[in-house]
Amino acid sequence: MSLVFAPVFLFVASLQVISAAEWSVKEGPLPVVVLREGDGSQQLSVAGSFVESTDRYALPGGAVVLCDAAAGACNPSVLSSPETVQTLYLRYEGEARPGTYTGKLIIHSGGEKSEEKNLTIYVSSREHRGWGIAAVLFGGFIAWWVRVYASNRVTRDQALLPIALYYERLRALDAALKKAEAQVGLPLLNLSRAVARWVARLDVNSLEAEFNLPHRSPSPFTSTPTVSSNFTGFLTEAGAAITLLDIFVGEGVEQVLGLAAAGRIPSPKVPEVVNSIDALYEPQLQPEDARGRIRDEIAKARAASPEAAFLPSEDAIRTPAPPPSLNRLLVEIRRLNLTAWCVLLVVTALGTIITVVLTPGFGRPTEYLLCLTASFGIPMLGSIVIPSQRAAAAVMTSSHAVSGSKGSAVV
Repeated sequence: MSLVFAPVFLFVASLQVISAAEWSVKEGPLPVVVLREGDGSQQLSVAGSFVESTDRYALPGGAVVLCDAAAGACNPSVLSSPETVQTLYLRYEGEARPGTYTGKLIIHSGGEKSEEKNLTIYVSSREHRGWGIAAVLFGGFIAWWVRVYASNRVTRDQALLPIALYYERLRALDAALKKAEAQVGLPLLNLSRAVARWVARLDVNSLEAEFNLPHRSPSPFTSTPTVSSNFTGFLTEAGAAITLLDIFVGEGVEQVLGLAAAGRIPSPKVPEVVNSIDALYEPQLQPEDARGRIRDEIAKARAASPEAAFLPSEDAIRTPAPPPSLNRLLVEIRRLNLTAWCVLLVVTALGTIITVVLTPGFGRPTEYLLCLTASFGIPMLGSIVIPSQRAAAAVMTSSHAVSGSKGSAVV
């Protein structure tokens, strides 16, 4: 008889548990429905092994407890009443180490136990999610810095590269003129004023307004402006004008002083010749025409003539705000390109760009890194975000090649 009724006894004494397959501890305790069929009351207890899905960290024993109430004090001695459906609650009392833990849940009642239930536990907190939101905001700032600020500054620096080159050439011309004026004792008004005019035209603030150059400190809410198409024409005009000044100063004034030092032009004739070359200067002259006129004046000076009268002292020349130096611009372009590329490569290589802050179990370090990349949206192509230094070469070659005076440079 015992063999016949044994299966019936096991069925009657079975313990049934109904629970959800997933549990976010941040949302509160997990309700568990328990049904035990049998005689007498038995104490219930919970058991289970849960491991984090990424780093395989196991929750310590006692992290999950079974209570008779969802809030307040937890009574660990929960009794099961026979033939009664009870709603109990699983509470999480483990450490606040965020992650997604998977494992098996088992409810014990005396010598009985329920079937194993698959359960996924998400451990997180408001603090972890708050830091995640902060990471997203910080990632957004980095994205703005790369897309707007660095791109704006590189575009600005590349546009100012030829301006810096022209400015350095004008400074060399101005120094050469001042040196010549000190040697001959008279001012070279035409050439000095022409140099001063072009120094004034290279004023950075004026160029920004006239040709829509990017500002030094861009707004985070505006994109990098497009440089006016007239800027290329201005560079061509400036290059031609400075080349003409180079001819008058280098092949004219300085050559006369060199010939005088070598004894090939009489010293009393030098001021007159230099003054004549200065008077020949006209902005509309072509280079070959200017060279021909200068050669004629030097040829005339080879013959002795009365000493020329000296002109009055030099007029003061006001110098406007200069552009950044050429070396400084080149260094800043390289530095911003390198920095921006590093930011792009590091951030976009962190992982798949997704939003994870509201995901249950959020708070792992890898998820904070994903928050940074989420701010970038679709990964940006570096060649679109950061103008390459080839753009600087394109700007530089837009003006024709010129021969510089002493101290000038060619990029």
